[in-house]
Amino acid sequence: MRRDRPGPYQVQAAINAVHTDAESVQTTDWPQILTLYDQLLALAPTPVVALNRAVAVGEVHGPQAALDLVDQLNLPGYHAFHATRADLLRRLGRIEHAVAAYRAASGGTGLPRRAGSHASAASVNPSVLLVIIDMDTRTTPNWMI
Repeated sequence: MRRDRPGPYQVQAAINAVHTDAESVQTTDWPQILTLYDQLLALAPTPVVALNRAVAVGEVHGPQAALDLVDQLNLPGYHAFHATRADLLRRLGRIEHAVAAYRAASGGTGLPRRAGSHASAASVNPSVLLVIIDMDTRTTPNWMI
């Protein structure tokens, strides 16, 4: 291992450390997380790293900036892509689009019974799905790390 040249695992560990140091999502040092994701993206330019970086962009620069990045990615079968997109759309007040993205996300989790209950609840009242998802994500989702 080269000295003073962190690799992707060291940068991922640093991202995890910043998340761990924060008492909550709200107290997370998102500018530092974004800087670290910039470094990680340079070392490991994958769509999943770009998605995680977009989450940090959303926390620093707002949901529209993040959505612009997310919509450039090609991750149709990855549930975290759809979940991230859904959350950004919800934050922008685009509820009907958010519900559709939440449905796409729940379809890729391997949890058909729960996904079905979310989808049927949303078909009656889309805001029900948003409340269910919000209650399920009160802590930092592990896909953000």
